[in-house]
Amino acid sequence: MSEHKLPEGLAVKRVGEVEIVEMFRHKLYPYRPARRAKPRRLQMLRYLFCRFLKLFCGSGGSGEEPVVDYSVVEDAILKTFGTGYQYHVFVSDTRYRLPSVDTIKKFLDDDNTDKLGYELDFSDCDDYAFALQGAQEKYFWGKGYAFGILWYYNDRFGHAVNFFVDRDRQLWIVEPQNDSILRWCSNQVYCGKAYVVIV
Repeated sequence: MSEHKLPEGLAVKRVGEVEIVEMFRHKLYPYRPARRAKPRRLQMLRYLFCRFLKLFCGSGGSGEEPVVDYSVVEDAILKTFGTGYQYHVFVSDTRYRLPSVDTIKKFLDDDNTDKLGYELDFSDCDDYAFALQGAQEKYFWGKGYAFGILWYYNDRFGHAVNFFVDRDRQLWIVEPQNDSILRWCSNQVYCGKAYVVIV
């Protein structure tokens, strides 16, 4: 198998057999395309209303999510999937916030990705995982949660799902087709070897 050459300045490190690509270390990171300004009245009203609630009604929760260095997320990935076989991890940012499991459950209750129709190849597991990733980013815009996509395989099949790292630095699997949240290898379906992990 021929090796491909990565762009100059892209940081790649190995931990055991695992290849970790730290995208944020690329010399051109971050690229910011020109954006056209759009009116955001509803977003501004929502923002102001939320600020009002925090100021006058309290945060209603256990406080802000912790902000951690990317290495905390890398460690959770390596601890969960191991280092004794080859797979690829792509890390996009230098810092992440760690949500609570309840925060992700609320998002999944509000989201309808699991209601989308399934069709092999055109709208199957990887499409659900990408759709939920996008929905999560939009729902929690600006939060920067450690929420990503995992492709894995076992002796019966290959599959794509989502995952997140919580406040306790534990990695949880999210099945985007039915909104279940579970630990890796808690059953035979969500167990195997990671192939690609993107966060």
